[in-house]
Amino acid sequence: MGGKTNSKGAIDSNGMVMNLNELKRIIDEAIIVHVDHRHLNHEVAFLKDVNPTSENLVVCFWHQLQKFLPAGCLEEVILVETENNVVSYRGE
Repeated sequence: MGGKTNSKGAIDSNGMVMNLNELKRIIDEAIIVHVDHRHLNHEVAFLKDVNPTSENLVVCFWHQLQKFLPAGCLEEVILVETENNVVSYRGE
């Protein structure tokens, strides 16, 4: 399973909306450390009482990332389960 995020905002003096190393750190801290090699039904607090389908996971990941990113920065979360099963979420 893989994923991507799209962000939006003003381009800074370095020509970026957000430093990609910082974005990777945020994704790791907000999501990866919690779900990597974990039983999603029993070991992940932010997935408590959530059926871990791809559709539900992408929504939960969105909410996790919003806690760590500047308001309005997150545009889309894309979860790639297989090459034929891709789910995206753009907020409510």
